[in-house]
Parts: sequence; structure tokens; C-alpha cells
Amino acid sequence: MITTDFVPGSPCRLDLGAPDTGAAAGSYRSVFGWEYRPAGPEAGGYGVFRLDGEGVAGVAAGGGTVRTGPKDAEGTGRLALCADPAGAGFVVLAPARG
Repeated sequence: MITTDFVPGSPCRLDLGAPDTGAAAGSYRSVFGWEYRPAGPEAGGYGVFRLDGEGVAGVAAGGGTVRTGPKDAEGTGRLALCADPAGAGFVVLAPARG
């Protein structure tokens, strides 16, 4: 279950990169019952999946890359360095359990 309360080991945000958001929306609708709502053309193809009116995940056109990782981050957890389709870098971190 996705929640606004932090629960160790649980996802805090789910986003999907898919080359065909319409096909992805159909798949997730049939498997999970999620409704897809596009955020509009200014959002660059981004949209939100909803269940019972609540946002449960996001989806956008794919095309990003993994630059490095996943790898251990000196006791902090595991991380991967990534880039979005425009080349902007970001880090994905799974905190260490402890």
C-alpha cells in the first residue's frame, strides 16, 4: 500500500517510464483496476494512475538511462545514478536497513 507515512522498506513513490503510455495505462487498468489521467500536453506525456480517486503511481514516456549502478553506498544503502530523456541527472537510493 502506498502511504504518505514513511514505512521502512516500502515504496514512497512509483513512476513508470514507458514508450507507449496508452498501452501501459491499458495494462495497469486490466491488472490493477487503476484509472489513468494524463496531466496534459505541458507535462510532457506525464500522467497519474488512480485507484478509488487516489494517486497510486505516475507514468511518462521512457527514454532515460542508468549511468552507474546499482551499487553499494558505504553503509547508506544502494544507489543508481540515472538521467532523464533530456540528460538531467538524478539518484535513486534504497536506504540500508538497520
